[in-house]
Amino acid sequence: MEGGKIINITLTHNDIASMIGSTRESTTVALNTLKSQGLIDTRKKKIIIKELEKLQNFTGK
Repeated sequence: MEGGKIINITLTHNDIASMIGSTRESTTVALNTLKSQGLIDTRKKKIIIKELEKLQNFTGK
């Protein structure tokens, strides 16, 4: 993906939820929110950060 950063680790929604102490359902909702905002994309269990600066602003970092 041009202009994006690929997180080159294969993770399921369950894996991410376990890492952050959340449920798979909440994690899926959060990831879908980020996707709908155009901040990330997911492909083959990988996360692509499309808009790093906007993602940082979204998260308050």
